[in-house]
Amino acid sequence: MDKPYGVKAWADISFKGANDLNGELKVVSIYRENGKYWACLPFEVKVTKKTKTGQKTAVDVNVGHLDYPEGQVKTLPNNLKALYKRIKHYQRLLARKRVANGKKRPKQIITLRREQSCNVIIAKSLVFNTILFKSLPTMLVNNYDRIVIEDLAVKQM
Repeated sequence: MDKPYGVKAWADISFKGANDLNGELKVVSIYRENGKYWACLPFEVKVTKKTKTGQKTAVDVNVGHLDYPEGQVKTLPNNLKALYKRIKHYQRLLARKRVANGKKRPKQIITLRREQSCNVIIAKSLVFNTILFKSLPTMLVNNYDRIVIEDLAVKQM
């Protein structure tokens, strides 16, 4: 970004996680999340066609884990369970009705801090889920040409 006229202190905007910025830049969106501002920079890039591996695999979807021939992936590990437990605790605290003399009281500092803590924990769990649920499918798609998924609907049997 160019330095505006008359501005003495100026610094470039740092990028985190930007490995390659080649391609055509599309519509940039700026949003606020957990008190921080973020910018989403979508680039349109040409993707090379994946080479055929001639391999196939199967995935068995169960409650709490996914099984495939090379191993098992837990979809609800203990540290994610702990995060969900903390979210549940904060949401219970925030759900209590706060009424004084028949009128709603204004939000107090404690309530604002609880909301902020709950939002931070939710953001952590979302990052964890994103990493967890993108790593296995990406690995499977990169290594195999054909993937068969078994998901039994036991309640409808």
